[in-house]
Amino acid sequence: MPTAYAMNTPVPASTPVAPSSRASYLYLLPIVLAPFLLLVAAIWIIPSRWAILRTGNDYLINIGYGTTLRGANCQILVYGDSAAMIGIDPGIVERRTGLTTCNIAEFAGMTILNGTGIVDVYLAHNTRPKYMVFLYTPEMYNPESQRNIMGQYEAITYLMGQPGKLTHTLQVLKNPNSYFTWVEQGLRWRLMTFLRNV
Repeated sequence: MPTAYAMNTPVPASTPVAPSSRASYLYLLPIVLAPFLLLVAAIWIIPSRWAILRTGNDYLINIGYGTTLRGANCQILVYGDSAAMIGIDPGIVERRTGLTTCNIAEFAGMTILNGTGIVDVYLAHNTRPKYMVFLYTPEMYNPESQRNIMGQYEAITYLMGQPGKLTHTLQVLKNPNSYFTWVEQGLRWRLMTFLRNV
């Protein structure tokens, strides 16, 4: 016959079992790996067309516009930094010259990181222009100031969206500060977009 405990008899407490060191490491592993996984995931998330369209940023959505043109006949081709992008209206140039005009200018960072890549792709797939106009702000000619020029986010996003992602990633990682800034800005932008739509 089982012994019945009295109502006021304390139940013996079980001895706590110390977690093994292996269990502790497994518990901490996701916390330690999360930042590294975000750095890697950013390579695919940030430059994806799906993510770019959800930013609502017209400049970012139209990044690399000159590379998308095929069979265009632009007699005047404008390229440069943001001074050319917002400072030269192709419609006004066309009305005044009678020559078809295209403005494929990008942020300054695009030229700093990708050189003349946009213009080269445009020239390979379209009729050669009669005139090419390059317009840059004066600081573009000062190598020291180029390190602080805005627009590297767009340039890295464009570059990472091109074929050869591993090669481009290694190129960007030569300047880790730019890469980390790009990841931080891109993921923050995606998070803000997500929260706005929730």
